[in-house]
Amino acid sequence: MTPSVVSCREDDSVDSAITKMKEHQLRRIVVQDGKDRVAGIISLGDPALASADRRLSGEVLRAISR
Repeated sequence: MTPSVVSCREDDSVDSAITKMKEHQLRRIVVQDGKDRVAGIISLGDPALASADRRLSGEVLRAISR
């Protein structure tokens, strides 16, 4: 397991999540809600990441987390 988990918030932009993934050389990143609970996991292969001006919350996060 990774000693320190890199995560993003569900209200972060997709660009922000992708930047974190690149900086830490990750293929997946944990998405946390406002109460620091796991809301989902996104992967570089997720089609929703192609839309850079959408937020991770709402429809996008629900579709990714299925």
